[in-house]
Amino acid sequence: MRPQGGVADVQGAAYAAHSCLGAVATGLAWSYLSAVFLAYEPALPFNFDAAWWLASCIFVVAIAFAALRKMLKCAWVTATSVVNYSILSITCMASVVAADIAHSIYTQPFISAADAEIEARRADSQVWVSELYPQLFYPTDKGFRLHKPNTSARGTLFGNSYRTAMKNSPTLMRSVLEAQDTEISIDDRGFRDSGSLSDATVLALGDSMTFGWGVNESECWVDLLEKASQESVFNLGVRDASPLQELQVLEHVLRTNGRPPRLTRVLWMIYEGNDLEDSYEEGRPEIQGGLRARAAGTLLELLIMLPQTLKNEAIITKLRTGRITARTAEAARRQHYSVDGVELEFPLYHSSTLGYKLFYGDYVARVQKDQTYVRRHENRPKLERVFARMATLAQEFHFEVVVLLTPSADRLHGPFFEGFPSISARPHFLDLVAELSVRQSFKTVDLLTLMKPYADKELLYFRDDDHLNRRGNHVVADLIREAAFPH
Repeated sequence: MRPQGGVADVQGAAYAAHSCLGAVATGLAWSYLSAVFLAYEPALPFNFDAAWWLASCIFVVAIAFAALRKMLKCAWVTATSVVNYSILSITCMASVVAADIAHSIYTQPFISAADAEIEARRADSQVWVSELYPQLFYPTDKGFRLHKPNTSARGTLFGNSYRTAMKNSPTLMRSVLEAQDTEISIDDRGFRDSGSLSDATVLALGDSMTFGWGVNESECWVDLLEKASQESVFNLGVRDASPLQELQVLEHVLRTNGRPPRLTRVLWMIYEGNDLEDSYEEGRPEIQGGLRARAAGTLLELLIMLPQTLKNEAIITKLRTGRITARTAEAARRQHYSVDGVELEFPLYHSSTLGYKLFYGDYVARVQKDQTYVRRHENRPKLERVFARMATLAQEFHFEVVVLLTPSADRLHGPFFEGFPSISARPHFLDLVAELSVRQSFKTVDLLTLMKPYADKELLYFRDDDHLNRRGNHVVADLIREAAFPH
């Protein structure tokens, strides 16, 4: 009996070894595919984050091991077939990951755009936007920022798209770059407004579009609206803010300073360009709670970041999101990234009526996307929660919310530029915002529709920036006054 037991033991060990090999192969395949197709997908009923991903990988490996061992014992599969399956699966996964890595390395620039910008500024006498505009700080543990108080700056500068090499292009110097004399003053609360917050009847909330990027305070739509409407409108705009951070700014102001006694409404400008993609983190980056904060700087942090990294760098993801385009489309696109022998970071287009303009490549790509991009975006449910919280805040502090649906220059003017890519039939992000606004009984001003009569006749955005120019601020102020402040 002992020899038979020995044979059984050997056979059991062989079953276990083959089952382990097959389970590992299955786990590797699952870890990759689940990261690419399931991780952080907003369409799922729950957030399939790193913890869920890791737990699912362990579960799949355990189930695969038990199933394979059972099938081997019952002779439903042979050891050879399990080995062949394992080798094939591991080889396929290794090949796919190798392709992802190779593509990422091939498309990764030798020097980052940020490093290149810093190096270029060292030898450039021209003031860059980032050198003049006020610095930001976190006044609390939350994710929003304010401008550093009691600061001021003045200078002549080009728009956000400016790079030193552009000076070598006669076309850009003559027809695109617009030198602006700009003065910025920040009050003792961290806002760009020389008026009194306590006297405000209206609060203007938003990002750099509300802040008045590229224009003086008196030329910003907020100040122009105040003069035209005879209302006291205070500017709470903070550059680089997301809708969540804007809500946090408003909460901070109301709870710290109290409700302005005459406050009646909040004008909330939502910008199509990047308001869906900006940060929706509740706390400031360095104090984010939870496992990731505890794991910072350890091997565990690498494990936590793995599913997001796999998802971001997978060729499958790049194809799904349009980050990889066909060769012919890429060639057509690249012709707009060069002028007078100067390579451009942003695409340049020309219109027979509007002239030349630089557009943001990311924004150009976004206005082409279909509805699924917005509906499945990981920040969509977060934006829904932001609107619900704004409704609660409005009820608590007794003010009306007016949402200003603000288009990007790409959507408003893009169709009137030669060779500009076809954009989506509907502004899907603004449609979502309008839907959320109606859901919370907010009033909505559709600036896209109201601005369209100007779109093919005069440029309302800077030629070298994605923000409203002086004329654009005047037009927007008039449109908001007519829509939100009826006589």
